[in-house]
Amino acid sequence: MDTTADSDPIRFLGREFVAYVAASDVATLDEVLRDPGHPHHPQVADALARCQAILRQHGQRIYEVVASVPPGRDASVGNAVRLASGGAIAGPPASDERLVRELSAIAQDVFPGLLLPPLLDFRWGTPTRTPSHRLLGVAVDSNAAADRFRDALDGDELSELFAVESPPAFFSFSSGSGIAVEPSRLPHALIGAAAARARLLEPTFELDAVIRQLRRLIADLRQVQADGTLDLPVAASLHGLEVEGGVRISLPWGWLRAMDAAASNAVGDIAAASNAVGDIMLEQGALLVTPIECRVSVSSAAATEERATPAIEAPSLERLRAFTHQLDERIQKTTLTLLMVETEPRLSAVPSTTVAITPFFGTGWSGGGAHGPTPLPGRAPRLTSAEVESVRSVASLVDDNYADALAIPTRRFASALSARHDVEDGLVDAVVAWESLFAGTDAGELNFRIAAAMAWLIGEDAEKRLELQQEISRLYASRSRILHRGRAARDVSAERDRAVDLGLQALRALLERRPALVDDENRGKKLILAGSD
Repeated sequence: MDTTADSDPIRFLGREFVAYVAASDVATLDEVLRDPGHPHHPQVADALARCQAILRQHGQRIYEVVASVPPGRDASVGNAVRLASGGAIAGPPASDERLVRELSAIAQDVFPGLLLPPLLDFRWGTPTRTPSHRLLGVAVDSNAAADRFRDALDGDELSELFAVESPPAFFSFSSGSGIAVEPSRLPHALIGAAAARARLLEPTFELDAVIRQLRRLIADLRQVQADGTLDLPVAASLHGLEVEGGVRISLPWGWLRAMDAAASNAVGDIAAASNAVGDIMLEQGALLVTPIECRVSVSSAAATEERATPAIEAPSLERLRAFTHQLDERIQKTTLTLLMVETEPRLSAVPSTTVAITPFFGTGWSGGGAHGPTPLPGRAPRLTSAEVESVRSVASLVDDNYADALAIPTRRFASALSARHDVEDGLVDAVVAWESLFAGTDAGELNFRIAAAMAWLIGEDAEKRLELQQEISRLYASRSRILHRGRAARDVSAERDRAVDLGLQALRALLERRPALVDDENRGKKLILAGSD
């Protein structure tokens, strides 16, 4: 590829555009492109080719734009970007709120840069999964509309939210995250957050989606100022499950989607890095995105603890626990829903790290710890569009009848299928899930009570229930031999799969036919005493 600028303004503008969004100078780009062996050569060459194609498509109009724009902050690059994103040179998008209008003008300028792949960081010499909008800091902050936004903020009552005794303002969230917000960096923080939210929450990533999220972010900040709360989107990684591209399932508590390039470009390494076992990267993954009410406090990041001047009451430990509990409940609901969908193999996934999508993109991007064991590498079950309605139906059932008592069996069933390297451990996990569901508070005769309760739920008649009770007792005995002897001395893969299948059948029957017993710790005994339906 010829990388010289010579007299071809389209070629030069393409190179300039790539440099602009990659926060790298043109000389560095040329160096990368001249060396096919450079680790960044394929990404840069692809980006450059796409930029050139965009610019060629608009032909003479680009030259007119470049010639009509005076030098300065609104440079030719920004105008070419605006042209590529909108198909025509337009003023700031219409809005009844000046803050949104100026932010939208910036977003319109830099939007095509958000479409570039995120692996464009040459400064450290190694590829990263950093979201591409992190590389747009200079482009956003130096935009003429950024100054207009700051002027508008100065005259808006929202400015009081950032008016602490000693700037910058420090925002603390009951999700466990916090960030110091410099007023000069606020446009970049909001544009980046809007881009991430648009990638995760909107069906398609388009300029209009980013602008909608900008409008939502300003509304969120006004809500924080009013009562110290907002609905905070949280992305939770679910590994060991492959989701068909384009599948996006609405659940009563959020959305389930693929952990694809768009999602990775929104949350970056925080979630993507956890998708590994040792040196093996797991390509499969799903993402649960769920909004959770969050308490927000604002104080001075520069002040001492004694001088801190919180504008809003700080989140308490109880609120942090409540946020964590609600997030964990929704993750377990999602895991249980996937397990109970009747597919072969079952749709099992292991919950991993979480990322809270705060209103301010940057160092305050918060990642939570792992919610489950490490997933197994290898071929994963696949969720396709054919299962969407089944997932929604089961999710409705789970949402209507879920109780905290189902968290342990849910984790154990998922672990048995997706996280245990030793199949015998998987069998033990499945039977522990049985015990959690049907053992009750009495210590005696666990084998009989569990087997009888499950048989009553699953079996259609007395003969089938007796047969099931005997099968479940044999599986329980296999678990006991493993625990007491150290190993089964044979392959128990079939027993593990059957134990999981029987347990999930019983759990589904419990939710459908005995929902009143879901939160009753003596549900097993009551099922036996209740007799047949």
